[in-house]
Amino acid sequence: HGLLEKDPAARPSSAWEVIHELKRRSGRDLPAETPATREGRVLSTRCVGREPELARLKRSLDAWVFEGVEGGRSLPPRCWRISGEPGLGRTRLLREFRVRSQARGVLWLSGQCRRRGGRPFEPFVQVLEVLRSVEQDLPDVPLRAVEALAFLRTAEADLAARDTRVRAMERIAAAIVGAARAQPCVVAIEDLHQADELSRG
Repeated sequence: HGLLEKDPAARPSSAWEVIHELKRRSGRDLPAETPATREGRVLSTRCVGREPELARLKRSLDAWVFEGVEGGRSLPPRCWRISGEPGLGRTRLLREFRVRSQARGVLWLSGQCRRRGGRPFEPFVQVLEVLRSVEQDLPDVPLRAVEALAFLRTAEADLAARDTRVRAMERIAAAIVGAARAQPCVVAIEDLHQADELSRG
């Protein structure tokens, strides 16, 4: 339902929306990331037309990994923003950067904002779902993604209260920071302009 709607605005806007709907209807815990999807990105066609931007991202990532993680230094997180008009290659650039990052051993945690029907903290719920599928393989990492997702489910009706929102954000941050201490990671939030009010803080 929805995939074949005549009105494009009524169809799912991303693969995340399709996965979420399939999970809801089937009652199954479908993984957001699989070996097949990772292999598909590695084997995808070469990025063309965004070499300067990709080179800047790669230099920044290399400096962070070499100087921080491999050099034993504690560096603060870095933030990159990829913006531009639709059709200019933002998604393709981000996908290529993901391939380069994962090739360096970086854990990629992604979430996509939805223009309608999203859950509270939607992109971060997706990040936690990806993290939940891998954190048990990370050394000495508590299962904080599992705890955060459980909290968000039980507290969803009370997220209008400031104290509950703060506790939710603390659990989300603890899960991501815990993973980052075990393995360098990138948190990628797509279509941030469509973020729900809670995700925007």
